[in-house]
Amino acid sequence: MISFELLFSGWLDLTSYYATAYKTGSFPMITKDKLVIWARTHPGKAKAPDPVGPPANFQLVSVIFVTFIPEETLSCSHSVFR
Repeated sequence: MISFELLFSGWLDLTSYYATAYKTGSFPMITKDKLVIWARTHPGKAKAPDPVGPPANFQLVSVIFVTFIPEETLSCSHSVFR
């Protein structure tokens, strides 16, 4: 199911996965393939009074949980990530 609403359920999955790894000392087994993509919702030139500044590649976040090692490429515009 694809939804174009501003949903945070992907972050819940990520938090649960990494929190479990932190608490137990090992990453949990991935039992279901899932793709989480998050893009900024504010204008590209928006400025915040943050002394730290934005992280690298802050425009798009993607995490892929897979039950196998893929031979796929994720690309967005001119950027390619493997």
